Amino acid sequence: MPIMTLSPRQVLQAAHRCVELVEGVPSLLFLQRSGARYYLDNVKAEPSDEQIDEAISFYKFRLEWNLSRDECRALLELNPKARIKLADHGDVDSEVRDLLADAVAQILLGCSWPTYGDDVDISEFTVLLHRQAAAIGFGSPVTEESHA
Repeated sequence: MPIMTLSPRQVLQAAHRCVELVEGVPSLLFLQRSGARYYLDNVKAEPSDEQIDEAISFYKFRLEWNLSRDECRALLELNPKARIKLADHGDVDSEVRDLLADAVAQILLGCSWPTYGDDVDISEFTVLLHRQAAAIGFGSPVTEESHA
């Protein structure tokens, strides 16, 4: 259950405008409550080594960046939603991939991973991400030798 990030004004506007109630609460807030409960109930969830390896594989093939298990675990510690979903889902599905991409973009660039409609050159974005990671010694670029 993803938790949306809204401004306080957006939350109040949605609460006032929402006519669909679930258990007496505006549906938007009910969804937020459900998502919050999920993350609080699973706050201690830790991915297995195999799940970490799947996340590393995602970074290697999608972002062309190599991470060690320790680097991947550190990244997930800094982004608990990605860590919890990876541990709970058991594999790297589309929701987990999005969270993993956001995790690295948020830590290294201070923004979310670009989505359709952002009008961003993904190659340029990835190069900038690589530069930031290299500057702090976080991981290494995928080379012909490491691609195998």
